[in-house]
Amino acid sequence: MPAIDEMKSRWVYSELGSPRWGHAYETLRGHTKLLDKAQAHTPFAALSPEEHAQLLEYAPNSSRRGLIGRLAAHSSYHLAHWTRPELNAAHTTHHFGDLPYPQFLAAAYTPGDKDDPHEAAKHLPYTPATWEAAIAVGSPGNYMLIDGYTRSLVFMQKAPPDATFAIWIPDK
Repeated sequence: MPAIDEMKSRWVYSELGSPRWGHAYETLRGHTKLLDKAQAHTPFAALSPEEHAQLLEYAPNSSRRGLIGRLAAHSSYHLAHWTRPELNAAHTTHHFGDLPYPQFLAAAYTPGDKDDPHEAAKHLPYTPATWEAAIAVGSPGNYMLIDGYTRSLVFMQKAPPDATFAIWIPDK
């Protein structure tokens, strides 16, 4: 699968297993095993090529199709492991105000709002072994986090000081 298609499939897989975004796929029928795998945090790498292709077919159902389109601005991606300062150098999508990450981290939110990653992060343990890597677009010094907000908040709030955050970033 070309690099961009794999990133789109990874994005959709992340959404399928998300209590915040999974509802966008409720109208899809016939692939409950894939949904079950996403919700059980089966690693993306353990999925079959057919399942990767099915995820790509789901992409038009994404609640955040505009952000998925930004993946195509880069020809390929690689897995990086960011420290807290590297994550702090990123900024957010327009949905979160196009803020520098530290401002997003400190932002006020409405307690009980299940769609806010700050609220979701309060209820999740730090379990990076079960997390898929987040996704960023852009370039060094100008990265935008487009997937992984809840995981990034859990990382920033609960990870040991020397921990790193797995994230897919565009190749140079």
